[in-house]
Amino acid sequence: MAAIYNDGTVVYGSRSWAIKQNDGTTARGTYVCDTISISRSTKAIDRTNQLGEPSGSVGIADFVTGSATLQLSSTAVTEPRSGDKIICNGTTNAVLDSGIGTETFYITSISRAESKDAETKLTINFKKSYA
Repeated sequence: MAAIYNDGTVVYGSRSWAIKQNDGTTARGTYVCDTISISRSTKAIDRTNQLGEPSGSVGIADFVTGSATLQLSSTAVTEPRSGDKIICNGTTNAVLDSGIGTETFYITSISRAESKDAETKLTINFKKSYA
């Protein structure tokens, strides 16, 4: 359902993601993402002097990882598999960070939750591809 109004300052809603099999071309299906979380962390390399006192450090980008909670859009859609691709390129799926642009992620794990009176939910973890 679309918003009745938006004054242009409120970012809201979830996304639909098209996920491809690990070959990158064959569609697995389209999934509604209730929650997406991305971690763009850094790691530090610390240097100390002969007494163990800090004398410098450098921060470098660490692996980009994330998770999402998916619901199947219909009974015809199959569950994604580990190794499947999520391509965020502005065409297949929206770009996650406009300053970064196109990113490809591989699904690294999947768990499934079913409960009474609720739709089936899939929790996936994924990692950015640097290839």
